[in-house]
Amino acid sequence: MKKIIIILSLICISRTGLADQFHYNDILIGDRASGLGGAYTAVSDDPSGMFYNPAGIVYAPETNTSSSALAYQAKDKTYKNVIGGNDWIRRSTSFVPNFFGVLQPVGSSVYGISFAMPEAVDEHQAQTFSNITGIDEYSIDLDEQDTIYKVGPSFASWLTDSLSYGVTLYFHSRERITSFNQVANLVANPTDSTEYDWTNLQIASSEFGIEPVFGLMWSPTERTSFGASVRKVFVLSAQTREECTKQALTAGSFCGGVSFNAGDYKHVIRTTSGSYIEPSWETRLGWATFPNSRDMYSADFNIHYGGGWVTTWNAALGYEHFFSARWNARLGLYTNNANTGTPTASNALEHIDEIGTSLSIGRFTRTSSVSVGISYLQGSGTKSGLNDIDPSPVLVDSSSMTFFLSAYYTN
Repeated sequence: MKKIIIILSLICISRTGLADQFHYNDILIGDRASGLGGAYTAVSDDPSGMFYNPAGIVYAPETNTSSSALAYQAKDKTYKNVIGGNDWIRRSTSFVPNFFGVLQPVGSSVYGISFAMPEAVDEHQAQTFSNITGIDEYSIDLDEQDTIYKVGPSFASWLTDSLSYGVTLYFHSRERITSFNQVANLVANPTDSTEYDWTNLQIASSEFGIEPVFGLMWSPTERTSFGASVRKVFVLSAQTREECTKQALTAGSFCGGVSFNAGDYKHVIRTTSGSYIEPSWETRLGWATFPNSRDMYSADFNIHYGGGWVTTWNAALGYEHFFSARWNARLGLYTNNANTGTPTASNALEHIDEIGTSLSIGRFTRTSSVSVGISYLQGSGTKSGLNDIDPSPVLVDSSSMTFFLSAYYTN
């Protein structure tokens, strides 16, 4: 019985939370790019190019141009056979204005400003388990939000007749809030503190920094282009505040390393400044071809390296077809690989590689367009170290569905 309670007490929300910092393509950004699965580095000829490859915005129409996109995402993760043969099920839903951008040509150059929200997790888990040996009832209640905002100016111009360059400087902000509560009752209707173990944990963390994006675009022919961009977040300030209240049934170390004796009730507050995991560099390489006036094919290969994460890669393929001057369709296939290594007892971060597909339909007028679309991601992987007693791997299934609506305007 004591071993089971120790296992429950050592479950640490900072190691099992779902707020997803392990992937780079959870939400596709932009109007045209979303339907193409993010295969946009060698296209980037509208405001969302400021996010993917700012060198491409020199190809935008020679007028004021703006675009915006809204996305609704529903995401599920299932941790298999975590406690007493039970699954943990965590769900996240979010509705976000994930992109807005405006371009303005000045002479042979183009200036712009854009806002992007590439991450918006709003996760919940509320479950009660009653078939665990030695425990009458175990309840877990989790709420977690993790949001990333980027906003900043862009500039692009020509180096030669076929080669352009561009720069975006994003101001980066990330906010994460976690509320976690777990209660383990040893007997039905407990009457004193020796019959239950309770933990409440609140975590609020924030970081602020800058993210420069440098891009090149080369068009050796009218129908073929190649693009490249490199980016990295430089964190300038970060802070985390943890507040933990615990009724400990057994002795141990909980809530940030504070020691508890059996039967102790403690309240701990800890604030840490400058504590964060160094972000990775990202290099994007892209190719696009326009074989005729109705079709376009594109491909991207992205590598993420350095910082505090394992080197990983992602790829995307896109296809666009114009049925007429007013209607088109876009298809995309892309990966969303994890930047974590294989989970072990010492590396408890989960590793889930995902593959996704996207589809959008657009309607055009002389000065505007509206697109609606859907993308779907699915993957599976493992996680270990859910507790310090039994670090054996846990299987994890993941899936998400995103609906997006975007608009494009030029005058």
